[in-house]
Amino acid sequence: MYNYNYPKHSKGVFGRWWLVVGFLWTLLSNADLLVSKYTSAQFQASWAAEWYSPKWGWQVWIIGILVITVVFEFFHSYRKIKEPSDKLDQIEAARPLLRVAANGFHHDIRELKALDASTGRMTRILAHLSCVHVRFKNDPKVATDTSVARDVLAEISFYDESSRDLLCSLQGRWGDTLEPPLLRDGTPEEKLATVNFAIGQERELNIAFKYQREPECYGMSNDSYKVSGWKHDKYKLSCSKIRAHVRLRSSNGVDSSWDLWFDNPSTGELQAIKQQEVLPVAP
Repeated sequence: MYNYNYPKHSKGVFGRWWLVVGFLWTLLSNADLLVSKYTSAQFQASWAAEWYSPKWGWQVWIIGILVITVVFEFFHSYRKIKEPSDKLDQIEAARPLLRVAANGFHHDIRELKALDASTGRMTRILAHLSCVHVRFKNDPKVATDTSVARDVLAEISFYDESSRDLLCSLQGRWGDTLEPPLLRDGTPEEKLATVNFAIGQERELNIAFKYQREPECYGMSNDSYKVSGWKHDKYKLSCSKIRAHVRLRSSNGVDSSWDLWFDNPSTGELQAIKQQEVLPVAP
């Protein structure tokens, strides 16, 4: 956010000289009090005569006009700079803001069913898969019509947490979108890669799955549907401790990243361990 205020503007315009001006102004504004308390009667009489019946020359008036001009220009320039800054703050506050929902990174067991593409119906259960998912929520600071996150693409890179080696990368699958075999009317599969987030809406991103009697797990993508049992060799993950780096980008300003850690035991269920947002590096 653009935190612009009077002290910052003062420092930018006058620097340290503003402290001197402020000190002199304080003295001037309290001059009567200082004169009445700390000066002699003779000086007080002279002060009153000059103050109430001044005999100042043109130089004093010019200085006075210059002081008034400087003060006016200072506040005028402040307004001109502050107004665009306020507008930028409003735009920033209304941007879509994707966060991991409460308890959003989790693991569970889900059924893999045989799909009849001609009817779009599931026919029988093939396996019970151990799965890892993460739910994101659009939670802008200020809700406006510009706060909807549009065309959000998820990119996932998997790393061996022990060696830090990159294992594979893929485009993530949004769990509530149509499964690729069910696409009709020539709809391209690329349409499934991006989704919109309404204000307050949550959506689930599939991360990985595992056949519980097998040692490896697999990253989940729409490409997974192109192979039997979703076991795509490009997305095989054979290590035991895995970090998934998720980056979300949209057509209207979203660019956020998270690291998700999960364990892949030799047999049994995947275990979601922890999550952490990856903050952008300041330029």
